[in-house]
Amino acid sequence: MIIFRKKTYLAKYLMSQFQNGLKASHRRKPMSRKELKILDSATLYCVSGFRRNYNNRLLKLALISGFLFGFLFAGYIAAEETKPPFQPGEKFVFKITWGNILIGHATLEVLPFAQINDQPAYHFVLSGKTEGVIDRVYPVHTRIDTFTDQSLTHSVFVKNRISGRHNKLITYHFNWEKSLVQRTENGERRMPITILPGTFDLVSVFFFSRIKPMWENTVHERPVTDGKKNVLGRMKVVSRENIMVAGKQYDTFLIEPETKHIGGVFKKSRNPKIQLWVTADTRRIPVRARSEVIVGSFLAELISAEGLL
Repeated sequence: MIIFRKKTYLAKYLMSQFQNGLKASHRRKPMSRKELKILDSATLYCVSGFRRNYNNRLLKLALISGFLFGFLFAGYIAAEETKPPFQPGEKFVFKITWGNILIGHATLEVLPFAQINDQPAYHFVLSGKTEGVIDRVYPVHTRIDTFTDQSLTHSVFVKNRISGRHNKLITYHFNWEKSLVQRTENGERRMPITILPGTFDLVSVFFFSRIKPMWENTVHERPVTDGKKNVLGRMKVVSRENIMVAGKQYDTFLIEPETKHIGGVFKKSRNPKIQLWVTADTRRIPVRARSEVIVGSFLAELISAEGLL
């Protein structure tokens, strides 16, 4: 039995076990119970929670706090390898509301394969823009391009462009040889942080989750990063429900991601909640997302889909 005098020694040991023994994010095989225990322990000592600095802009709150976070923690580790249920050309369009007020629309799509570091990469895009009264008061347009390796095991590059009254360009550069990611904001580079094997960004983790089986009353996990922190995203498949969205009935799984790593409005809210409904078939189509926070409830519902398998 190994006895560690300091937590830092344990953290280094666990990370070495990851690098030498896991390699799950590269081999596309299920993790054993021992590996999962290592993952939990390494995460406990090596990774701290997200600290997000949100303002009160309604679109940002709706898109990121309400809609996007339903996706970003939906990734998890599961037992079987399956063919991706999506292809280039797939496109979902969502209407986002705050109570009865239209905030805007968001689009989630799969673009043709790209070349990142001379390697083929999946290319996913989440974009959104304000509309109506909100757009006149505070216009915001945002587009997040995320790229993963061809086997869909980890992220390789992220670009987030926000335009409106204030413009911002954010990129994440992944260095998998050194297990690092570096975030750059408007040309200003942050210090690189260490990331766990198999880490995804906050958008592509949703696509990873779609290739894995789901069942009720289970909790699933996957490392995720925003370029500032690396945490273990955890979500629970709560139930199976039939719901009506835009006049169409869907057989869905209700998923609830944890919110404890999310700062901003979630940290200030009492009993915040994120809920995501995806179809119970193999395609895992996102049809509804809802968040409940201190300023109210935000809802995103699917209004059109194209390019489906």
